[in-house]
Amino acid sequence: MSEAKQLDSLAAFYDVWVASAASVMDPHPAFYGGMYVETEGPVVELGVGNGRILIEAARQGKHVIGVDCSTGMLELCRSRAAQAGVADKLTLIQADFRDFELAEPAALISIPFHSIGHLVTLDDKRAALTHIHSQLRPGGRLVFDHFVYDPKLAAQHRSPVFRSEFKAPSGRDALLWALGAPSSEPGQTTGTQNHRAHRAADESPARFSLFAPLRFSRPRSPSRSSSPRRSRRL
Repeated sequence: MSEAKQLDSLAAFYDVWVASAASVMDPHPAFYGGMYVETEGPVVELGVGNGRILIEAARQGKHVIGVDCSTGMLELCRSRAAQAGVADKLTLIQADFRDFELAEPAALISIPFHSIGHLVTLDDKRAALTHIHSQLRPGGRLVFDHFVYDPKLAAQHRSPVFRSEFKAPSGRDALLWALGAPSSEPGQTTGTQNHRAHRAADESPARFSLFAPLRFSRPRSPSRSSSPRRSRRL
């Protein structure tokens, strides 16, 4: 299944998924949204999901460009923006992080909530970062967050973890579970963790499974780097 189709499937219960990770998700609208509003010039968010971040900036009058490869996610974002009365403040583009095109260079491009992890290979990440750089104005910024791979925590998620109970679109009760299948590749500074989400399917008692590979960063050991890594302008 392609990444876009995986995310289309996730869109059906993405709001529930976000609500079940409130401790991680809640700081994002203020952190990223604040930067969007304060930035002079075009602002672009990659991986908009349900629009929970850029819609908050739009409420404050900031026009934001949103990019996502998933039809389902973009439909979810459009619906939420219309409900909030800010659809005219958003420009939504269906494209990959590695090939989106902007009408003018951006002052700020963001990739919130580990969305860069959906680019599983290092080559994919390099291609995306190279392309993002080409879409920034001189002095423009790229801001993103990324999970650090923790083998102990990953091991704890080998067993299914209950995330939430919710109503499916049909009105049926449904349960959301997450299952991690950690792995790593020798010789690289990253580890891969594969997440699976489950919910009750409308058409049968069987559960619906979504398999979404994500790559996490591995921190460098002190022996490899003695000084902290600092952000810099591109």
